[in-house]
This record gives sequence, C-alpha cells and structure tokens, in this order.
Amino acid sequence: MEARRQVTSESRGELLYPAIIVLLAAILSMLSGCVSCRQASFYKSISNQEDHDIRTDFYRPDVANFDVDKRATFSVSVCGDKYLSPPQEANGLCISVLLAESSVMQLQDTKVLLTSSAGNVLSAPIEFIGYHIFCDTGSAGERHCTSTEVSPIKGTTLVPSKTTVTNLNAYKFAPNLPFTGAADTLEQGAWFGHRLTGWRRYYLNISNVALNGASEISVHLPNVIIDGQVHILPALKFRAVTEEVCHYVKVN
Repeated sequence: MEARRQVTSESRGELLYPAIIVLLAAILSMLSGCVSCRQASFYKSISNQEDHDIRTDFYRPDVANFDVDKRATFSVSVCGDKYLSPPQEANGLCISVLLAESSVMQLQDTKVLLTSSAGNVLSAPIEFIGYHIFCDTGSAGERHCTSTEVSPIKGTTLVPSKTTVTNLNAYKFAPNLPFTGAADTLEQGAWFGHRLTGWRRYYLNISNVALNGASEISVHLPNVIIDGQVHILPALKFRAVTEEVCHYVKVN
C-alpha cells in the first residue's frame, strides 16, 4: 500500500488547485446563471464500493457512475418517463456506457437482474444497444459528423433511423454482439482545461419492469468482456428518498 504523502509546500499547492477550480466555477455560475433547488421523490444511488469508485454527481444524485479498467464508464439509474421520476412511477433502468475509442466490448448476458427490498427478483431483458450520430452538410456539399459512420459491429452495416432532432440519426444492434468504441464530439469538451472523454455513448435499452415503488432496489449488471478481458461489474443500490435536489438554470 502506498505511503501517504507528507503535506509539503508543493503538495499544498496541489490540494489548493481543486479548491480554486470550484471557486472559479461558482463565480461563473453567478455571472451566467443560478442554481434552483426543490424537494423531489426519486431513487437515489447509495452504492458504496471503493474498488469500483462508484460516484454520483451533485446535480444527478439518482445516477451511479463507475469506470471499468479506464476503458469504459457506466452510468446507471432507476428511472421512469421523466427526469427524477417518483418511485411509484419508476418503471425501469437507464443505462449507458462511454467506451474508449477502438476498444471492443461484449455483454456476457442480455438481461439485468433487480432485487427489491421485499426480496423479489426481477429479470429485465436488454432489448438492444443504441447510439446517436449528428451529421450536417456543408455549403460545398461536404458531410460533417460528430462520430464515424462506420458500423461498430464488425462486418455489419447499420441503417440509421431518424429522430425528432434534425440531423440526429439513431442506430441500434442486438445486445449479444461485440461492439467497438469510437471518438465522438457529442461527448467531447473541456472544463477549466480538463478534457472530457470524447468517447461515443452507447445506450442499453431495457424492458420495463414492475418495481411497485419498492423502498430499495439492487441492480446486478451482466459481466462484460473488454478487449478480451472479463470484468465483473459491481452491484448497485438505490433507495427511494424525498430530499432537496438542485439544477443549474442559465440566465440570458
């Protein structure tokens, strides 16, 4: 186990740097927007497994995020038909994964298991895996896309379907197939010099399940193979809560 670093003048500077970032973010928020808070009922992520560093965001306490071998980032929540659905209206799972460019992933099973606080075990089939690409045509007829249009499924051509958003195409494929990660400017950017992943986000479309407003739910994801290596994903826990939640409101 690595020895703890002694706090020297250099390490104090390193500790101070995140605080400066937070302060600058707060100043920008005051200049360009504000934070709005309200009481809400929803399923909150209460997962606590240090080996997978399961994280939640201040603005999205319902979502559990974790990394797999620095090549994939999963985001999981118990959700419904709207943002922060009340437990009585939650009817499934929202699952997505950012996969590193050129890495290959495959699910070892095509269902997710859920266990309620009452001991009921539910099986939720994964219907398909999908992703989006935004493409536009320039003045000279050239095509510009946020990600490659080459299929992530080897030897397969995927036909896109239109969405309600202009120039945004949706693709989907069977959940048992291995698929390849790609660079994607839809998931790219910078925050005070920190570069975001820039990896394509894949969505696992899960069949609806009858959760019946259970007080707690455990989610067991299937194991995955990434670049030939099997990874056991952590069990995630969610609890029905009523508490204050906040979101950022932009002020023009």
